[in-house]
This record gives sequence, structure tokens and C-alpha cells, in this order.
Amino acid sequence: MIPLKAEIDISSQNEKPWETYHMKDSIIQGRIDDIEAIKQAIYKILMTERYDYVIYDRNYGIELKDLIGRDRHYVCAVLKERVEDALLYDSRIKGIKDWSVTMGKNHITAEFTVETVRGSVEISRDFDI
Repeated sequence: MIPLKAEIDISSQNEKPWETYHMKDSIIQGRIDDIEAIKQAIYKILMTERYDYVIYDRNYGIELKDLIGRDRHYVCAVLKERVEDALLYDSRIKGIKDWSVTMGKNHITAEFTVETVRGSVEISRDFDI
């Protein structure tokens, strides 16, 4: 006998919208949630070049390719805006504060605090130029 209507009780399922796979060294190692999931999302967004991967929509990732080889002072001037644009796409992220940059010979190190709906996260990221 074929059922005419599928009855699924979704109210009884334990839904964890903050839970995701934990990736370490490109290997999935268990699951994480809350602030650790947000930290991982920040890392992934800042490591993904926008528009390069069809699996992601056009708003995911950061635009950095056009900054390679540019004057370091110009890169410092636009980098904060690019990071904010990339991260604010995630609805869990409210804003960025305490921005500082250090220029190296072939890279720029940005340090900043990301304000999330679950608290603050300190981020330090090297950008190759």
C-alpha cells in the first residue's frame, strides 16, 4: 500500500543551526558549534577568493586577486573595506572593530576583532601581496 501523504514530525527533531563540521588541516574532525563555528566560517570566508568557485554564491569570499602586486599603502587603504564586505555577508557577524595592519615585505598582517551574535572573536590574518 502506498501512503497518500507523508507525515513527518519536524518538531521532535533536535535542530542545531550553529553546528557544523570541524575542519583541521583540510580534514573533517568531528563537529563544532557556537563561537567555534563562527571562527571557522571567518577563516573560510577570508581564505576563499570571491567569484572563483561556482559552488559558492557570488557574495561569498573576499576579493584579493586584484590587490596582488599593488602598492602596499593602497592595499592597506582598501583591505579593511574588503574584509568587512566579505564578513558582513554572514548574518552571525555584526561588525569589525580594533583594526590594525602591519606591513611586511611581501605581506600585510591585519589584526581585528569581529563582533558576532555570540560574542567577540580576535582575528589575525596574513594577506600576501
